[in-house]
Amino acid sequence: MSVLTNTSPLRRRITLLSAGMVIFLVYLWGEYSGVLAGNALNYWSDFFWTLFALVAGIRCLRTARKSRSRQTRRAWNLFGMAALSWFLGMLVWDYHELFTRTLLPFPGTSDWLYMGYAVFFAAGLFQYRTDREIREYKFIQLANLGLIICGVLFLCHLILAEPMRLSDNSYTYELYALLHSQLTVFCFLFGSYCYLFFTWEENKLSFQLLLSSLLVMSVTDTLYAFQLLGQTYEATSYLNLYWLITFFLQYWAAVEHEHSQTGQKNTSPQPNNGLEKAEAAMPAFFIVSILIAYLIFPQPDTPETRYFLLANGLIFAFFLAMRGWFTSQLENELRKHLLQDIAIREKTEEQLRWEVRLNTELATISNTLIAPIDKLEDVSTLILDSARLLTRSPHGFVSEIDPLTSFNVVQTVTKMMDDSLVVGDPDQKLAFKPGPGGHFSGLLGQTLNSGEAFFSNTADKHPNALGVPEGHITVTRFLSVPVKYDQQTIGQIALANPEQDYTRQDLEAIERLAELFAIAIHRKRTNDENKKLTATAIRSSQLATLGELSAGVAHEINNPINGVINYAQIITIKSSQDPSLAELGTKIIREGERISTIVKRLLSFSRKEEGVRNCHPVRNLLQVPLALSEKSLLHDGISITTAIDGEPKILCNEQEIEQVFLNLLSNAQYALNKKYPQSCKEKVIEISAWTHETSQGGFALISFKDHGVGIPKDTLPKIFETFYTSKELGAGTGLGLSIIENIIKNHQGQIRIQSEEGLYTEVLIELPLHQ
Repeated sequence: MSVLTNTSPLRRRITLLSAGMVIFLVYLWGEYSGVLAGNALNYWSDFFWTLFALVAGIRCLRTARKSRSRQTRRAWNLFGMAALSWFLGMLVWDYHELFTRTLLPFPGTSDWLYMGYAVFFAAGLFQYRTDREIREYKFIQLANLGLIICGVLFLCHLILAEPMRLSDNSYTYELYALLHSQLTVFCFLFGSYCYLFFTWEENKLSFQLLLSSLLVMSVTDTLYAFQLLGQTYEATSYLNLYWLITFFLQYWAAVEHEHSQTGQKNTSPQPNNGLEKAEAAMPAFFIVSILIAYLIFPQPDTPETRYFLLANGLIFAFFLAMRGWFTSQLENELRKHLLQDIAIREKTEEQLRWEVRLNTELATISNTLIAPIDKLEDVSTLILDSARLLTRSPHGFVSEIDPLTSFNVVQTVTKMMDDSLVVGDPDQKLAFKPGPGGHFSGLLGQTLNSGEAFFSNTADKHPNALGVPEGHITVTRFLSVPVKYDQQTIGQIALANPEQDYTRQDLEAIERLAELFAIAIHRKRTNDENKKLTATAIRSSQLATLGELSAGVAHEINNPINGVINYAQIITIKSSQDPSLAELGTKIIREGERISTIVKRLLSFSRKEEGVRNCHPVRNLLQVPLALSEKSLLHDGISITTAIDGEPKILCNEQEIEQVFLNLLSNAQYALNKKYPQSCKEKVIEISAWTHETSQGGFALISFKDHGVGIPKDTLPKIFETFYTSKELGAGTGLGLSIIENIIKNHQGQIRIQSEEGLYTEVLIELPLHQ
């Protein structure tokens, strides 16, 4: 039979119809040709439709194994059990009638098995329906099932009431005869209900064939019930033909369903919303049908009839009330789900609109970041505008942590103070100074100290809230996000006082803006550093050129100054008679020698002797830096004191150590001028040197101390970093102390700095003594 499922639909159906016609013709030939008579005719008649019941049952069980869904698998197992139940009933009947020659009483074992056909078939139809998870829906379907049963009982009782009254059999006999027909009629009506109120796709033809087999079976069993009530127990031959057609249609339905499962997606029947009104009118249809049947068919006035009609009417009313109640509950449940779906859809649409706004703002800011960033205020203004738009916040600011002072410098801020309270330069930026340990106070400080974003919709009651200055707006809702780059907080975005509460969505949006602002700050700082490097490179090139020119100029000056000294000596010798002229010549000689000494030291300092180290007294190493700085120091009113204990000597590169001393003198001069712009006695640079012994040998210690502005405590750890400078833009390159540290380390020495802001700075150099 695999050919029936592996061929095209048209060929399969032609094959089935052809085979069915052949079987029917053979059956009719044996039934009506007169060739067979007596027991042979009975054997022939029972053999065909009994065999077809077995074949149909086996085919349904096979189809169940190949069904994809558990729902249809259960249904076809029950359809197969229905056919096999009829087959077993027929075996019992044939055994007693044909072999033992005994007539079974009605209702007997075979009759119960026949009625089992309807029970199994009804259970299969119920499994074949669409599976719903809603509790109210299941109770509604149960109520519909009860209404169908009650309606069938009403109609069958009204139709068969008069034959039952005229029958001479017992009431039990008549009741079972009635039940025999009612069950199959109920199956047909229930199957019709499933077919009408549910839509079908691949399984539609299969269910139509099942419904056709039920129709033939219900008609056959109704006729059989009339015969039973007419005291004719033996079925006539045309009823056997109907049963044969019934099981042939059931077999065909199994073949069609199995084909629908081959290479196609299995679909369960779904509710047909177009027939909702017809389904709602089903109770009214049953009531009208019962009234029509009551008027057409005569009804015997017996106690049994009255009790039956009363009980069935009460049950019918119960199922009707049950259906109405759960229908109302289902409508309420569906209305609630509909409202929930609408709310979810509106929320989804709002979320999509929010994402569009956010992505639009991010795209605008990203386009701005593509271009070079000259002023951070422009980017911060754009960031603040976007943040306020996304969160509907009227107030806020965007700030950057100054890398030199660690102040939280506000780049852009909305107006939050009264006009009468604005003092000072309006162009000056607002800055928040960190407290001890670099911690910030208040709500602003929570984000900067922890590095975590947060929001509070009761900001005035927050544990970190410190209140606001007089004239400042009251902060009721507050949101703050740190601007972080490479795990380091470098800025802040703060917002306040929207009409609605802040949400997690707002916080996440501002965090994405903070990521872009972090990129902007990093790019701005990188650009500034690149500009400093470029300026330093240019300055170094200029100094190198100046050094080369100085060496040439020194050579050019040295020759004429020697001539001046020689001529002055001649004047002195020849002016022995004129003391004033002799004194003048002596002064010329002294100043000329002084110029010569400066030129020689300048030549010595500019001379490159890389890698050459000799033994030099510390005292001699100070002469060149002091001579080169003397004029500048005197001009600023700065005096120098030196205190050298003994004559410490070190092995060093003379030019490198002289460069160290010269840079330290320059730094001390800057610190004193910063603190004391005018000349005063406190403007002194104290230079001292001494020796000390350790387990690792002897060391020379050289100290440079000034009482200038000092170095802030939080800045002290950074002063040896390359390009770090605390001086104003253009006053320093940030290379001096970094170069000094490298030179001292190359000489196996150490450099330490002690300072207290506003009081003093002392630089202590430790170099190994020459053994």
